[in-house]
Amino acid sequence: MKVYQQIISALFTGALLFLSLTLGAQGRPGHPHPPRPGFGLEELQGELQLTQEQQAQLQVLKATLDEQREALKDQEFDSQEARHEAFKKLMDEHKAGLDKILTDEQEAQLHQLWQERRHQPRPPRLGKEEGAQMRAEMKAYRDENIAPVMRAQRAELEKKLSPEDKAQIAALRSSFAEMRQEKRALKQNEDKKPEDFQQLRESHKADMETLKGLAEKYDTDIDALMQEIKPQQEKWHQDMRAITQKYRPEPKPGEGKAKEGHQWHRGPRGPHHGLPGRPGMHKGRFLLLDPNAAEAPAAQPVISKTTVFPNPANSEMTLQYTLEKAGDVRIELRDKEGNLLKAVKEGPQQAGPQSITVDAAQLQEGIYYLAVISQGQQVTQKVVVARR
Repeated sequence: MKVYQQIISALFTGALLFLSLTLGAQGRPGHPHPPRPGFGLEELQGELQLTQEQQAQLQVLKATLDEQREALKDQEFDSQEARHEAFKKLMDEHKAGLDKILTDEQEAQLHQLWQERRHQPRPPRLGKEEGAQMRAEMKAYRDENIAPVMRAQRAELEKKLSPEDKAQIAALRSSFAEMRQEKRALKQNEDKKPEDFQQLRESHKADMETLKGLAEKYDTDIDALMQEIKPQQEKWHQDMRAITQKYRPEPKPGEGKAKEGHQWHRGPRGPHHGLPGRPGMHKGRFLLLDPNAAEAPAAQPVISKTTVFPNPANSEMTLQYTLEKAGDVRIELRDKEGNLLKAVKEGPQQAGPQSITVDAAQLQEGIYYLAVISQGQQVTQKVVVARR
């Protein structure tokens, strides 16, 4: 949550990051680089010379912070300001708790450690193409290894559900599917406003509360099913971490690396791998899994043989591709950060080879991306504009 993370970075209470892995390792959604590292309790025991009593008190403070933070993350607020104030109040309360546990000298040392750590360099960003390749490999791994296990566990839970709850979950499944479609359509609306997304959430608030109640009702059963697959979860974590490390670019000269023992986390956490969203909603998403649903067949590519020439380009470039199935096509030109510069062409096209000339005379030298979007699929080509 962006507001929450702004609070963390703005306040001295950022030093509380060591109290929770999530506080120390959570990055902003949608960004392809990992967050800065936090502190581990073992490190602080040595750095601050914590007594046994202090360690016990910090463990209690950590548990309380985790519980209250998760509750706030799932809570609906009337405004972003109200959310901001709630998290600020939470962090202020725990800062006061930390003050009672640590000595003045330990607090000063903790603040110094936090200041040093926050200035450590991040690893370099993934390129757009590398990021897309990594996400595709991660998705393939989840579909092949995680999804079947989660469906099997969900089938076990199905045996414990009452007929009334089964019917309720089926209705919720349809409702949330409609919500996702509405959200996708809203994202494509160029006139969208933040209030539109808030209204969409409000319209499904009752369904969210119903789902939350069902998750609480079957909380113990779900925990037991997750415990059964704990060894697989560790394997998933290791494998997906290996995938992300494979695509992680080497630092440029002078950038350096994270301090040994404080590597950024790359990969899934928690007992509900493959269930996206906020941690407090994972059990609800587990309930929404359809154990009887057949695995989705691999989508056949509708865009192929994509190329751009000349590359590097000077005043113009030609984009060629083959449309395997007739349908609406949108051609987008984006800058190196992924920002949309313009829609080059949009409209229906027949199946077969396609070619379009793109004017580059007004573009500054640098890296750009041409995206071909059709029927739910997208292919992106990198192109460099360079004046000879």
